[in-house]
Amino acid sequence: MPTRRSLIVAGLAAAGSALAATPAAALPTADMEAVVKAAQIDPRRADSAITPGSRDSVLLVEQALQAKGLLAAAYADGHFGTRTIDAYAAWQRSLGYTGLDATGLPGPTSLRLLGEGRFTLTRVLSPGTVSTWRGVPVNARTKAMLLEAERLLGRQFTITQGSYSPGRTRRRPARTTAAARWTSR
Repeated sequence: MPTRRSLIVAGLAAAGSALAATPAAALPTADMEAVVKAAQIDPRRADSAITPGSRDSVLLVEQALQAKGLLAAAYADGHFGTRTIDAYAAWQRSLGYTGLDATGLPGPTSLRLLGEGRFTLTRVLSPGTVSTWRGVPVNARTKAMLLEAERLLGRQFTITQGSYSPGRTRRRPARTTAAARWTSR
């Protein structure tokens, strides 16, 4: 005859295995490409319009910043405005970033860390592999942007400085920038 104790233990074991069989609720996803696009466009708008397709992802970022005490609830609205930029820059500084790495423009590492336990990232932006193009080191993203700018302008750029310099920050490679001037084709 089973004892009360053995029934309780068996019930707890069954409940535990049922919980283990139940998959954990999936975290919402934040689209990094949409967040970065909004971070570049929204603060420069004369109004508080939201960059198309970015609201839900920006809201996840803002709610995470709010939970860390870096952004007031009134500014968690899906618009990546100047208050959100300031809050994100404070988040980057709390991670040890300085200078150009703490401007409030989300990077893959700081955004992933901010989302831990709150959201996962999709469409993660990466500068891509480094190669030599027109005699200077550039990453794949810089090359693609320059080629698109040339296409839109109908002119060819002369590259005077590549994407990378020998300097390094504590946790991230050198900032990706390029200097170019255009000439007629």
